[in-house]
Amino acid sequence: MSDRFAKWLANRKDDSPAPMMSDGATVGDFKIVGFLGRGGSGEVYRAEHLELKFPAAIKVLHRGDETGKARFVREAEILANHPCPGFPRFFAYGEVDGRPYLATELLDERPLPTKDGDVAAFICQIAAAVGELHKLGYVHRDIKPSNILWRTGNIKPQPVLIDLGLAKPVANAPAPSVNTLSIDSGSPVGVGTPGYAAPEQFAGGDIDFSADIHALGVLANTCFNGNPPSGWRSVIRRATSSIRAQRYADVATFASAVRLCCRLRSAWMASLIVISLSIVVAIAMRLISVAEKVSSPEPTTETRLGELISYHQEYRRINDLPADARADEILEAAIADAKDVHDRQVEKAKDNPNKRAFHNPILLPAVDGVVVNAFLRERGFTEDMRKKYQPIIDELCLQYRRDWQEHLCGPPNFTIIEPRADESAKTAIGDSAFEVERIH
Repeated sequence: MSDRFAKWLANRKDDSPAPMMSDGATVGDFKIVGFLGRGGSGEVYRAEHLELKFPAAIKVLHRGDETGKARFVREAEILANHPCPGFPRFFAYGEVDGRPYLATELLDERPLPTKDGDVAAFICQIAAAVGELHKLGYVHRDIKPSNILWRTGNIKPQPVLIDLGLAKPVANAPAPSVNTLSIDSGSPVGVGTPGYAAPEQFAGGDIDFSADIHALGVLANTCFNGNPPSGWRSVIRRATSSIRAQRYADVATFASAVRLCCRLRSAWMASLIVISLSIVVAIAMRLISVAEKVSSPEPTTETRLGELISYHQEYRRINDLPADARADEILEAAIADAKDVHDRQVEKAKDNPNKRAFHNPILLPAVDGVVVNAFLRERGFTEDMRKKYQPIIDELCLQYRRDWQEHLCGPPNFTIIEPRADESAKTAIGDSAFEVERIH
């Protein structure tokens, strides 16, 4: 540190007046343990109860300030007679060396909240304290961040409105008029902090409870650094209107608007999250479906018929059916014949797109049974074989039908008349002998 800077710093320290109370001094039942700050009308100290040892904040007023003393007494009366969660807890009031002092709970400083839900909770808690003050007939007149401290002993910190000395009685407050002054054209002549105080506080006219609503709106805007979310803008704009008649009727109405705004934004965010998750899930399911198709391609007709033969052999093993080479040969030949007819009919349907009867889902069950049973009869499948292998035959019909359904072009409405009885099923299918009547 340079000598010049050290000298300048020492001069600055010398210019600052020493605190009125020194550490260790006794003020009523409290002992001063530290200096906290200085305001226009007095000083604030950290203190400790002499016997119970709990911490406290003690505000000591300057001598000779009669206006300040009247405000000081008013604040003490409000705190002592009207305890409220949003006000500091009152401990004691008295005089020390001819100076009034007020002892209250020790509160902490914290930054303003910035998140949507936190701001809404904060503003509503301060509005509740202001509402209690209004019920007593007082307007605070100086709501701003520096006049809000925090009670941190609870699980969740609670904001507390301080400096009630500027509170002004508003007995029979006049109803707001549409002709209320809206522009502060001169130098400040009232009480309040520029930027937070309503225009009428500096216009020399009467003020009412709406002045505090104006300050609450500015406080909410400050939490968002002057850039509130879209839902908040209309609430803040109305609360901070320069025309009193356009502001909210009371702090309860203002707090309700804040809560509604927060709920609507929460619902909108929840809907957005649900929609986003739905889109993500849909995309993921689509990707999984594509991956499954790539890794597990659809079985072809050839694959299905091969599986059917394996199914036939497994069925015979599980049911302890004796080996019947003839039955096996006939079944496997019927499977091959079914595939052959299936392929020919599909090709015919492709070559003749107007002949949709070849791939009509209503015809499929009848075609299955006729074709398969015709193949079995032609190859000498006996009734005893049928009784043993009926589940295999049913499965063959089912697989044959599935292969047909892969080539559908769209299901027109058909009614089956009957196949011609004078021809075999295989010839009838091959020659398109089924008579089909379209239902319109």
